[in-house]
Amino acid sequence: MLESNDSGHGAGNDLKDRVDYCTNIYTFFAINLKLNISDNK
Repeated sequence: MLESNDSGHGAGNDLKDRVDYCTNIYTFFAINLKLNISDNK
């Protein structure tokens, strides 16, 4: 029962996916900003 909920569409999963998505975008931009700052030096 609990295992089947992992692949379901529960609010917890939606929230986790949203957080992971935002974290990935934030990390992507953070890395790009670091690279840009390094190139400018």
